Amino acid sequence: MKQAVILEPHPPLIKPAPSPAPPHPIQMTRQPNPLPPLEFVSLLLDYNADTGIFYWKTDRGFSPRAGNVAGCKKKSGYVVIQVSGTAYPAHRLAWLLSFGVAPPDEIDHVNGDKADNRLANLRLASRAENTRNVGIKRTNTSGVKGVGFHFQSGKWRARIHAGGKRIHLGLFSDQASAHAALEAARQQYHGEFSHA
Repeated sequence: MKQAVILEPHPPLIKPAPSPAPPHPIQMTRQPNPLPPLEFVSLLLDYNADTGIFYWKTDRGFSPRAGNVAGCKKKSGYVVIQVSGTAYPAHRLAWLLSFGVAPPDEIDHVNGDKADNRLANLRLASRAENTRNVGIKRTNTSGVKGVGFHFQSGKWRARIHAGGKRIHLGLFSDQASAHAALEAARQQYHGEFSHA
């Protein structure tokens, strides 16, 4: 004789709560991976502060070999070095090996070359200071950072960002005058972190 199978009713489907909206893209800043301990890094890597180049101290399996240059340049322009399966920015490792501590904030490349990791080219910077030292955007049409043509007036406009605000420096009859006003403002507001 067949035994009857009693089916239990399905529990009601519970829809998961919607995930919160992601933060505004401007607020999203990627924190770098915490650096490995100095003792571990110093066993693996040699850093030449004069050239900014890292070398492996020991063989690392099939490759790389001791004495080989460590790291590779990414599309972003930064050099990264893979340590225990994690990619670390070379400039942060340079700071760690040179001063014995992880950098507390961001590191700025003084000359704007992200691959130039010479110690003389690295300096501590806040996020605001580091963003000041960037080059011209691809969308810039004047060739001068902070200067653009103001079509309504038919003049050149100079603007600068400082203290979280955009400051209008004025309208000028020629691009050179707008650029001169901008350079004076950069020195006043940005100091050593100004970058043309």
